[in-house]
Amino acid sequence: MDSYEGLLNKILTKYPEKTQEEVLRLVERRKEDSHGLLSDVGAMSLVAQALLVQQDDLAGLGDQKISNAHAGLNDVTVSGEIVDLSELREFPRQDGTTGKLVRLRLQDLSGQIGVALWDMNADQIIQKGARVGARLRLEHGYTKHGRGGEVELHLGSKGKVQLFETSNAKTSDEELPWITIGELAESPGPTARKLRLLMRRVQGQRTVNGPVTALCEDETGLVIVKFWDDKTAEAARIGEGRRVIIGNPTVAERNGTVYVNVGRNGILREDDGSPATSFGTASIAGLKPDPLLHVLSGKIVERSEVREVETREGRRVKVSNIRIEDETGRMRISLWDHHADRAEALRLGDMIKLIGVKVREGFNREVEASSVFLTEIEKSG
Repeated sequence: MDSYEGLLNKILTKYPEKTQEEVLRLVERRKEDSHGLLSDVGAMSLVAQALLVQQDDLAGLGDQKISNAHAGLNDVTVSGEIVDLSELREFPRQDGTTGKLVRLRLQDLSGQIGVALWDMNADQIIQKGARVGARLRLEHGYTKHGRGGEVELHLGSKGKVQLFETSNAKTSDEELPWITIGELAESPGPTARKLRLLMRRVQGQRTVNGPVTALCEDETGLVIVKFWDDKTAEAARIGEGRRVIIGNPTVAERNGTVYVNVGRNGILREDDGSPATSFGTASIAGLKPDPLLHVLSGKIVERSEVREVETREGRRVKVSNIRIEDETGRMRISLWDHHADRAEALRLGDMIKLIGVKVREGFNREVEASSVFLTEIEKSG
């Protein structure tokens, strides 16, 4: 086993841009996360494992750092780890052909970037069994501004995908330190930690290789968790209303919202410990844009008719806008897809509770909210 100094020297040799102080801060954070269970050498080993694993096998000499990507590049090659992955989506084009799209989020040591794989590359990534935690090399892509002004990498007909696998996760959660939903935004990417969650709502697989998706909660917040690979059947079996412990999750942020992925290297088991504490309802006046989901309640004071809009992928979706009021203020909420259908049954003066909504800044800089796929709407009174 390498010594403490030997591991430190390996890291500094591999990453000459890092200072010794930066590496030692990472080691101290690992020790703090373990609540005193890790020695100096053990913490340094985890840092070295995270920084050194498979970099030589993955990255080529021509690869760019993700942090250096900007809109307008025409021949981009990057390597990294998948931290979020969508299902394959098909849509009709104006010329009568069928387009295909897979979106993912890729992370290297410098940062993260949203990726759109089109047509042949979308098919290929699904056929190769790509999953959260796998490593990719994406060649000959181009960059442009996407939704919200974020730089995106696109792979079209000239692009090439190489898929690698990696597995360094612990198979038991006994040694993993705890983390809460409220701390997830500070821990992007794969994290050797565990969470205790209540699975409020569970949605089964929509495609053969797709995830089981759950709206999960602890006392600090709500988040969408996607269960992949061998965890799909277990998540579906456990079902709604049950407490679980998940370990070795991968945390991703897409369009300003945090998601948690649990795949082949992750841990999922029912929790026989103390009951999970529910996350409370927020006051409207105290809300600000947040990557985590919230609970809102109030009286409907405005409601628009349901209308259809077209997304940038060519999908037609329904939307209805309502405005609710509590004792502290008012907020506009956009209800999408099947939630828009539900809005047709709502009336002015109805008291409702919305569990799992995204709070964001609107076009006029007003704080507003929107439903996500697993948002729950409860009507009372």
